[in-house]
Amino acid sequence: MENPRLIKGGRHEDNRGVITFNNDFDLSKVKRSYTITNSDDEKVRGWQGHKIEQRWFTVIQGAFEVEVVKITNWDKPTEAFEKFTFALESNTMDVLSVPKGHVTLIKDSAENSIMMVYSDYYLGEIEDEYRFEKDYFQN
Repeated sequence: MENPRLIKGGRHEDNRGVITFNNDFDLSKVKRSYTITNSDDEKVRGWQGHKIEQRWFTVIQGAFEVEVVKITNWDKPTEAFEKFTFALESNTMDVLSVPKGHVTLIKDSAENSIMMVYSDYYLGEIEDEYRFEKDYFQN
């Protein structure tokens, strides 16, 4: 099973303004997108993930920390898992690729942050959503 990975983006600034870009992110598998903005009283979202679906995350405003857990035994998720942590900011268009078989916990790192999420399945196309309490994967 693949590990989550960061697809590095970039930034160009000149007298006309700023361009952020990601020339290595292949959008051909994407079927839908949505944004996440956490409310003031709920700065953490998670754990949520998928056995089949894969997701890609990029920050369009502010910053987020994303914890990703690779689940190797879905019948007993806490018995064998590997955890990764990524810091994403809007100053470059880095994309976090989260393959199938993973769950995420998303935390705001800055006020008024907005994250764009891409998925390789349409909403309702498959039944593949798994949720766990925020402290479920504590080491």
